[in-house]
Amino acid sequence: MEFLHKALAYPPFRRIWRESFDNLEHLLLNDVVFRQHFTTFGAARLMQDLAAIQSVVDACVAKNNSRMPGAGSALSMPKLREAVTLLNLPLAAEDDGTPLEKARDNIFASNQGAAEILEHLGMTHLNNAEARDILRKRVEANVE
Repeated sequence: MEFLHKALAYPPFRRIWRESFDNLEHLLLNDVVFRQHFTTFGAARLMQDLAAIQSVVDACVAKNNSRMPGAGSALSMPKLREAVTLLNLPLAAEDDGTPLEKARDNIFASNQGAAEILEHLGMTHLNNAEARDILRKRVEANVE
């Protein structure tokens, strides 16, 4: 990333990396999230791995582009982040959090229920069908 940033102007540099991260997001969603089953610990590990990828990107973009703070936000793979967040819902409610069982029941009950729970969780990039597919991959949700 540093070499490309030095060799290119910022707009083409950003377009290249945005396309790369769009492809990475697509690959991780289709080949990892939608094909594997996750326990609580497996989902937590996936979240850690995604956070590590994002921290490397954010550090490089911020270091190489001090004139545009927050420039890494477009490279954040939002759909993947939402999918991993849904996979990591806790088994029991903590404070005002949404437990896995409540989310599962609402998402599988109806399209309206799915839309409401996704909105409550602040998820705008996942659709109802994708949310159902993701929850089917969580072993503890036990929805098959």
